[in-house]
Amino acid sequence: MTDPADIANRFQYHPADSDARKNAHEGVRIDCRTLADQLNDVLPEGREKALAMTKLEEVMFWANAAIARNPSSKINPAAPLVAKPMAPDREFRDGPC
Repeated sequence: MTDPADIANRFQYHPADSDARKNAHEGVRIDCRTLADQLNDVLPEGREKALAMTKLEEVMFWANAAIARNPSSKINPAAPLVAKPMAPDREFRDGPC
């Protein structure tokens, strides 16, 4: 049986209680948006692209949930949050991963 305290934590509102948490949430949104824009530019339209975008939305949701649901955890404001471009010597491979 799931712990009732865990259920309460999952379904209650978790406001950002500090500037560090607000910035962490914003950093996640910016990084996910940046990647979404990059993927939108390079991926062909189709089911796989739609699923990639959906999964990226899930990444954003769960990352922000991790920040919000763990108020006792320390947020590292010095951690880089902006996605870095792919190294120029790397190329996309043809075919599935």
